[in-house]
Amino acid sequence: MAKLLTEELRKALPKLREQAGSDDPIVYAIFFFPLSYWRWLVTEGERRGDDFIFFGYVVGLEAELGYFALSELEGVNIDGLKVERVEDFEPAPLKTIRGHIAPDACDEARTGFDRGDERHHYNENDDQSDRLKERE
Repeated sequence: MAKLLTEELRKALPKLREQAGSDDPIVYAIFFFPLSYWRWLVTEGERRGDDFIFFGYVVGLEAELGYFALSELEGVNIDGLKVERVEDFEPAPLKTIRGHIAPDACDEARTGFDRGDERHHYNENDDQSDRLKERE
């Protein structure tokens, strides 16, 4: 298993809030937990005290932007399975990547099938929330 935070990734990542004004920030890494649908799409990060804090798009129980710590990710260990990094990932815009893994990844993991409609669970701040609310 590859190290989550390599020196190369550490150097490439913008500092926290450096992409705050961007409509479509660049994702530099994707972390995932192999026993679930959880994904962490990393857009920024920096050392804070004894830890490294990331910011990005998290797909888990909900899909939302937020902060997460390297120590939290490294602390996950269920029967020897740990959070991993997609090793061959090339930086890309968030909207491009999000279209491939979210929110369908959440729905399929929760229900066991692709619902086939557009009524997925979105975070209140998601740019597509208003469009979906209008359909309900």
